[in-house]
Amino acid sequence: MSDPFAVAHRPSTSALVSYNNRRNQTQRRDALESRHHYSGAAACRLPFAADHPARIDRTADGVVRGLLCPRCRVGISTFRDDLDNLRAAVAYLTSCRLEQL
Repeated sequence: MSDPFAVAHRPSTSALVSYNNRRNQTQRRDALESRHHYSGAAACRLPFAADHPARIDRTADGVVRGLLCPRCRVGISTFRDDLDNLRAAVAYLTSCRLEQL
């Protein structure tokens, strides 16, 4: 038999969604304040706007690193936060550019 007290005091789904939204807004504000000197995405440096929104970037542990646009966030996550993979991509792009000259 289930405990009716536990069920009666369980937060509703809408309350949890509301809590998560407030938490994300707080984290976004904190990330913006910590990077107040820069008003664009950390990787592409384009300014945030309605068509170029700010997204929270977190480490695998959930710690907020900063703000990225959706494209930068996908790009970094594609390389799985691995600097060696990113360096290899930069080397590839550099070699292609040099070949075109």
